[in-house]
Formats: sequence, C-alpha cells, structure tokens
Amino acid sequence: MKQKITALLLSGALSLGMAPGALAAAPEEDAANEAPAISVTVNGRALSFNSFSPELDAESGRTFLPLRQTFEALGCAPGDITWDSETQTAQAARWGTAVTLALGSTEAQVTSGGETRTETMDAAPYMKTDENGGGYVYVPLRFAAQALGCAVNWDEATRTVAITDDFLTAENAAGVISFANLDERVRSGNITMQTLDEQIAALEVIDYDRMKDQLRDTMNFIAEGQWGSISLIQSSFDANSRAGDVLSSVASGSASSAYSSLQKQMKDLKDGKVQRDAADAIRQLKNMQDLMVVGAESVYIVIADLEANYAAMQRKLETMDRTLRVMETQHALGRVSDLNLEQARSGRTALVSGMETLAMNISVMKLNLEQQTGGELTGKSILTPLPAVTAEQLSAMNLDADLAKAKEASFELHDALATLNKAKDDWKDAQKKYAPSNYNFQSAQHIYQAAELTYENAFPDYERRFRVLFLQVKDYAQVLAAAENTLALEQQEFAAEQSKFALGNISSNALADARDEVLNAQDAVDTAARNLFSAYNNYRWAVDFGILN
Repeated sequence: MKQKITALLLSGALSLGMAPGALAAAPEEDAANEAPAISVTVNGRALSFNSFSPELDAESGRTFLPLRQTFEALGCAPGDITWDSETQTAQAARWGTAVTLALGSTEAQVTSGGETRTETMDAAPYMKTDENGGGYVYVPLRFAAQALGCAVNWDEATRTVAITDDFLTAENAAGVISFANLDERVRSGNITMQTLDEQIAALEVIDYDRMKDQLRDTMNFIAEGQWGSISLIQSSFDANSRAGDVLSSVASGSASSAYSSLQKQMKDLKDGKVQRDAADAIRQLKNMQDLMVVGAESVYIVIADLEANYAAMQRKLETMDRTLRVMETQHALGRVSDLNLEQARSGRTALVSGMETLAMNISVMKLNLEQQTGGELTGKSILTPLPAVTAEQLSAMNLDADLAKAKEASFELHDALATLNKAKDDWKDAQKKYAPSNYNFQSAQHIYQAAELTYENAFPDYERRFRVLFLQVKDYAQVLAAAENTLALEQQEFAAEQSKFALGNISSNALADARDEVLNAQDAVDTAARNLFSAYNNYRWAVDFGILN
C-alpha cells in the first residue's frame, strides 16, 4: 500500500541530474557523535528540523540529513513524494527527474530524460524512530548533493552544512520563478502585456508633422471640391432655379461640416491637444502594465504564505501522530477511552483533508502565476524565497520626500486632473451652446462640479493611504524584531532541554515538544518577515510608480 510519506521529503526536482564524479568526504564526517548539533542552510537560508536533526552516523562516519525539511526548502511538491510501505522505498520527482531510494540499500535509481541509471551511495538510507514508533528517513549528504547537483560546504567553526542549489538561483530555470525576475518574466511572457506593448507602440510611432500635412491636403481638397461642386450645379440649372439653389446649399453645407471637423483637428494638433491625449493614453497603458506586475507579485506573496501554512500544518500533523502513538499505547493499557482515541483520530483526518485542500489551492495559484509569466501550466512551479528587507532600506525611507515622488508618479492623481480638465472643457462648450435652463447645460455643470470635488479629495486621500503604508512598514519591522527576540529565547530554552534529554531527565516526546516551540517561533519570524517584505514592496511601488496597492 502506498501512502504519502510524512517522514521523508526527498527532492524530486532533480532536473540537473547527477553531478559528475564523487564528492570528497566532508570534514565534518570525522567529528565525534557528541559534537554540537549540525545546522543546514540552502542558498543561505537556515532550515529548521522537527523531531530529528542532521547527524553523524557512527558506523559509516558519514553525515546524514533528515530529508523532509531540507528538500521542502528546495520546492518539492507534496504530491510528488510517495512511500511504499511494502517495499520500504521512497520516490520523489521534480521536473522530469525521479529518484527512488530503498531503506538499507546503497543503490538508488535516478530517472531523467527517459533513462534510468543506478547510482551507488556511500551509505544506505535508514529510518530513525522515536520511543513511540515514529521517525524520519535519513540519507547521506554526499548522495543528496550529487542527486541535486548542489555544492556543499562545511564550516567547522559553526558546524554548518551550506548547500548551494544553482537550480533555484538560475535566473530563468524551467519550472522556477524567483521574485527578482518576476517583473521581467511578466513583461516578456504575458500575452496581454505584449498586446499592450503593441498598443503603446502604435501611439508612439505617430508622426504629428505628417498628420498636419495630411489634414492640410485634405482640407484643401475639400475646399477645392466644394467650389467645383457648386460651380457644376449652378451651371446645370437656370440662374433662377430653385432646385439648383437647394443642391448648391446641400453641397456647401456637407463640405463645410467636413471642413470644420478637420479644421478642429488641425487646431487640436497645433495646440498640442492630440499629442497630450496620446501621451495620456500611453501613460494609462503603461500603468495597466505596472498593475499587472503588481498583481503577479501579490500572487507570488500569497503562494509563499500558503506554502508556509502547509509546512506548519505538516508539523502539526507530525505532532498529532506523536500524540496518537502515545494515546494508542495508553488505550491498550486501558488508560484512554475508545471515544477519546476516535476523537483524536478524527481530528487527524480533518487536518489531512485540510492539507489536501490547501495543496490544491497552492496548485491553482501557481497555475495563475504560470499563466501570468507565460510559463508551462503545471501548477508545480518552484518559488524561491522572498528577499529580505534590509536595515539600510528601512532607514532610507523618508516620508515627505517619498510622498512627493509618489504624487509625481501617480497615474491615479494624473487621471483625476485629466478628468477635471475634460469636464471643465465640456462645461465651457455647454455654456456656449445651451441656455442655462437647458438640461445639457445643467448636466455639464454638475459633472464639472463633481469632478472638482473628486479632484480636491484625491490628493488628501492619496496622502492618507501613503502615510498608512509608511506606518505599516515601520510596524512590521518592529514586529519582526520582537519575533526574532522570542525565537532567540526559545532556542536557548531548547538547548537547555537538549541537555536534560542527554542526561535522560526528559523523554524524546518532551524534547520534540520543545523543538515544536522553536519551530513555532521560527514560523512567527518567517510570517513577520513576509509581512514586512509585502508592505515594503508595496511602498516601493508607491514611491517609484505612484501605485498604492
């Protein structure tokens, strides 16, 4: 029977295949078992581990990693990891490459490009279990590095394994979307964006001097044609013919109407009105393009939140499983009732259902983002971590100066002024054409007054929203600082619990509970960091493009 493995998250995204040659044994592999705990980073981001940490295997002398959190950080989709309890094998796949591992075997099968090859590992994967029967699958670091094409560095002073995954850092790697290149990918890959590009280009290539020449030629043609038509009509009828007079009048009126229309266009060209209208249209189209990028970035940040929620639910599931194993043991001894055990199992079923729904929503959101970037629609794209907001960026924020720049760049405020000017022009025309009692006169007057009020309100409302955004960034920064302080305290507490566990004073369950507190504190830090980045990113859009999201 196959089931999704909760103890293993092996990255199947092995699109880079096996790295050529064997890696030299890492220096850490000669260290003693009682050495301080090993830390792991992926592309500079520290990983957190649940019940078990990276460790040195005493028998083989090799460094082993618990796979789930490590390769979750590399973006392996939950649905692409399977566990076969009968054969004791795990399989993971990502972007055309699959890896199959068997517990106790040093042979691994790697499938890529339609071909399967067998690779030999330095040591066999094993499962480490706790006192209640739960556990994690461990695999040698060397094989993990080879299978993923990663570079691995060891810092003896800090006992840190630094994994660098070029697959995730590549600017436009297939199946990988980074926040840094999201703007460029939306602008170059989105069909709607390309359509707007063509519309902008059509306006930008207009030759206004040539347009004037064409209008002038057409007006001359109409004037000459008007005179010729009238002369022809008059020569065809008697001097006192009523019909001749009527036809001459019609011909003259039609030509005069066309001529007046062209004359107005010529005046608008000479006054620069046509050019201004075209420039406004270009600005509006470019604003639409910017909003499309803002929308894609919002989807990216939402996916990051959802994936973080999924990871938190996964850890909650592991905690539930730990509790259930204890309850089942106590139930066998008659210390837990049937009802309480079934309620616990029902809670687990509900959690798993929620995780499946969340995984579906993540896939839907990724399909959305893939479409916006013009990528292949798989729902499995890997999103690299969001950038961090630096102290220098925060200190560079200047409310008054940034607000002035935002107002200058804002299409929203520009459009409010353009609407006011159009309403004002329509009102002037109505005053010339209609009496004050005419409804057209009154309607134009009210539209102009409404535009005045809208324009007067636009600036203070814009400033209010900008100030709120400024304050939000500052607040998220202090929330992040507080969360980091709490995390540091929880890490100290966990270190004390590790010492107690080493002395046999607490159980592995108690140690796991303490580790959960660290992970919860880390979640709070990660959430605060995402909120800060989202707010700061919105702030930069406001300052640089005038867009208040």
